[in-house]
This record gives sequence, structure tokens and C-alpha cells, in this order.
Amino acid sequence: MVALRPVARHIAFLLPGISPSTMTKKTRRSLFYGLLLLFPLLGGAIILYAQGWRLDLETFRVRKVGAIYVKSFPASADIRLNGKLIENKTGILTRGTFINGLFPKNYKLALNAEGYLDWEEHIAVKPSLVSEIKYAVLIPKTAERVATSSVKNFWLVNQKPLIQNERGELLWDGSKLSGNEVIGWTADFKKILTEDKKNKAYFINDVSGGAPTSTNFNPSFSVQGGKNLGIRSPGFQKVLIDPGNDKNLLLQTSDSVSVFDISNNKLSATEKSSSTIIQFTASAYWFAWTTFNARGNTSDLTLYNRASQTRLNGKTFAGKTVKLDFRNGNKLGILQDDGGFYVERTGENPAQKTASDVKDFSFSKNKDLVAALEHNSVEIFSFGSENDYWRFRLPDNEKIERLEWYKDANHLFVIYPETVRFLDLNDKALENFPIIASGKPALYDEQSNKLYFVKNNGLWSLEFARD
Repeated sequence: MVALRPVARHIAFLLPGISPSTMTKKTRRSLFYGLLLLFPLLGGAIILYAQGWRLDLETFRVRKVGAIYVKSFPASADIRLNGKLIENKTGILTRGTFINGLFPKNYKLALNAEGYLDWEEHIAVKPSLVSEIKYAVLIPKTAERVATSSVKNFWLVNQKPLIQNERGELLWDGSKLSGNEVIGWTADFKKILTEDKKNKAYFINDVSGGAPTSTNFNPSFSVQGGKNLGIRSPGFQKVLIDPGNDKNLLLQTSDSVSVFDISNNKLSATEKSSSTIIQFTASAYWFAWTTFNARGNTSDLTLYNRASQTRLNGKTFAGKTVKLDFRNGNKLGILQDDGGFYVERTGENPAQKTASDVKDFSFSKNKDLVAALEHNSVEIFSFGSENDYWRFRLPDNEKIERLEWYKDANHLFVIYPETVRFLDLNDKALENFPIIASGKPALYDEQSNKLYFVKNNGLWSLEFARD
């Protein structure tokens, strides 16, 4: 038998005004069995609640809920969900805001911050899942003018613009550099390599001190160490700062690739080609070039391993190569004039065709992604996961000139002839695809997190929120 009287005393304590002495045995028994029945019901309700089940008052159905996690840039942005203000919980220990208890449906998420364009997107919430918005980047409203002189073109060197004015002169911190075209610069930003296009002269501009000093480097290429290199100055097709050693220059002619040591004026022939080189690029580990067979309308790829000094003959591609570019030293992008885009994983599998109808491509520096600009669409491919794939049909897609990655590898700057737009890879409906700059040319500097562009002959910058 169950002792009911002690239980009754506890019930009376919890229910003031009810005295055990006034309770009949039947009343006490009813209360006991009622609570005994209520316990599993309450326990079950608590378990269901913990598992995410809620009563939807709109449909009067019990449904599993989901959640939204949002991380905004700037972090202090106001958050509204279906018009209701949500507390932004970003702090020292928490980076982002978790909004839970949401019934499955589409929600309108809005972010607002002073000095930035409003951000809006519709987010689908699914049962037991968290819809993550980890890269909600708001666009600054106002651009800052950073150069008042007449600007024709510019380059970004160590977060600073190197300007070419309307007369074709190169200006660094207001001082004139030799040459009229920038080739590159050393990793310490102390030397800038330039070219005089008209006279085919090359200059090393030392900008480490006060006023820049320039050195013309046109050494005798006919003889070096008693060896005829067969290079006729100034027969360069391409000059690069060596990605493997920024104290070297890589000099490509129509039939050779050479290394020139800036510090001691030493030139050495690396490789000769029996056919005319049409495209050349390099990484710290590899040289890559293609030659063209006009009779067969094909291009042959050659890879040169810099460490072992061995040559690998690669694949033959239909058409003429128009672009070669390395990603992280071991992935080579190859673009043909028929739109065929291939990726070669050097030293591993032969080149695989990734896309067709491609005009240009851009590798992400921070993730294993490549963006392919096609005539009618933009495709983004991942080398790490086949499931990570995006395709967009953008407004005036055929007019897009190039794509440039934002530092989070989740956005792209889409460069049109006279405007720049900002694409969020998670925004399939293109709810946030604003024009963020009007002008040309435009370049993004990841270190300063600024977009620079030329407008009305002036240079302007648009500074995005930092992490």
C-alpha cells in the first residue's frame, strides 16, 4: 500500500488553504493519482520542448522549430526579423546573434547600421536546423576621395595607390617614377619594377627612402659567363617578379624563360622552347607555358619543376591559350580562346575541363574556389567539395569584364564597364546585388579592406567594416 497521508501534507503545503485534516481519503487519493498522471505528461512535454517541438498558435499544430544565426559586418548592426527588432548579442565572447524558436517558414531578415546601405534577405528556416548567415556584409554609403590629381590608372602597393596621371606619368607619394607601366614590386615593397612601353626600357625604382631613385636594367643579354643566351634586348614578351624569390625577375621571350637576379645583375637561361611561347606564368615551384600549333589549332602545355629542374609535358588543348594563372603554387588555371577552362593539379592528375564558354576566371586566395566568368552566367567551383557549387545569371551578364574576390571568399566584386556590384554567394535570389561604385578602373585591397576606383578623373576609396 502507498502511504498517501505524507503526500497529502506536501500537497497541502503547496496548495495553501487546503488542510490535510479536511481532506477525505478519496480526495487525497484523487490528488495523488492525478499528480502521478500529470508527471509523465509534464515530463514528456519538457522532453518534447527540449527537442524543439512547439505549439504553433497560427496553425494550432505542434511543430519542430529551427533557428537563424547571423553575423554582420559591422558587428553593431541593428537586426530585425519580419520587422521585429532582435537584440544583437555580439560581444567580447560572442561573435554573432543566435535567434532560436522559429517555426519553419521564410523570414525577412534586415540589417541596418549608420553609414551603410540597408541589407535585406529572405531566409528559409527548416525544422531542427540552423540557417547560418555568417557573412552579412553591409556596403558603406560614402566613398572618400584619396587623390585630387587627374588619374588615368592606378596600382595598389602596400595599401597605397601608385597613380598614373593623364600624361602617363607614374606618381608615388607625389614623386615621379621612371617608366609608364607598372610590372610589379618586391615583397618588402621597397622596389617597384616599371616599363617604358614606347622605348622598351625597364626600371627598378627604389622607394625605400625619401625621394625614389630609378635604375635602368638593360644588361647585355647576348653573353653571360661566356654563354650565348640567344636573348635579344629588348625582346621580352613578359616580365614578372619571381613568386619564389622577389629579388629575381622572370623574363619571358618568344622562345625562352630566364631568371635575372636584381642584386648582382646576373642572368641565367632557365629553359628554351622549340616553339613560340604564347602564354607564361610562374609560381614558387613551377614555370608553366603554352606553345601554339597553328596547323592543328592546338596549344601544348609545358610544366617546369624549379626544384628538380625537370620538364613535364602536359596536355594538348584545342584552340589558343589566352590566360594561365597559378593558385597556391600547385593549381594551374588554363583558359582557351574557345571558352574552354581547365584546371591542372601540377604533378598529379592531368588537366580537367571545368567549364565552357568562359571569358575569364579568378582564384580565391583564402579558399579553394575559382570563379568562372561566362558569357551568360557566373559559375563558382570548389576544389575541396563537389557540393560547393554556385551559378548565377546576373543582370547584363554579357557586359561583365571581370570578377574579383572579397576577402571572406563568400562575396565577389562584379566589374562592369562603368560600375561595380557586390555579389553574395548565398543570395540566390539576388536580393542584395547593389551597385557600390561608378567608375573605372576598380581594384580591391584586402589588407586595408577598401575598394578603390576612378571617378571623374579622381581616385576614390570605399572602406568596408573590419572583422
